Amino acid sequence: MWSRVLLGMALLSAGCGAAPELPETRRYTMSTDAMQPLLTSGQTFTAKVVAEGTYRPTVGDVVVFRAPDSWGRGSGPSVARVVAVEGFVVACCDVDGRVTVDGVALNEPYLGENSSIDAPPDAGRCVSRRFGPVTVEAGRVFVMGDSRGLSMDSRCLGALPTDRVIAVMVP
Repeated sequence: MWSRVLLGMALLSAGCGAAPELPETRRYTMSTDAMQPLLTSGQTFTAKVVAEGTYRPTVGDVVVFRAPDSWGRGSGPSVARVVAVEGFVVACCDVDGRVTVDGVALNEPYLGENSSIDAPPDAGRCVSRRFGPVTVEAGRVFVMGDSRGLSMDSRCLGALPTDRVIAVMVP
């Protein structure tokens, strides 16, 4: 009997049956109010680091990313929510002023300050709630801030290449 117990302990100490390693996490600080009410400017949060080129997008992910140069942002990380992935068609607005993905209105209980529905779309400036329809290209995600009235995102800057995602917020 003791020999079986000792064998079991030896296997555990050798790494057999050990708990899997947790992915690396990192602390980030939100630099704007574009993700209110989830995150406010100056608030820190934890995100799981993603190795370059390995991000597998899921609608609803809150991602940390390095904006493409074409987005005209600084070199620091940005944060937004994935609302559509490759192959999906995203647009705004349905008759109730909601974002739709493949024609179905999103339920977005996380929304903060929204953009004006009456402002006309303006490429390069996200002042309007209206956009699209846009088919998300392969290797890209459509991201938006939770406070659309404060966010510069895919509505006016285009879909984000997935290889720009560096971390995913830990719930």
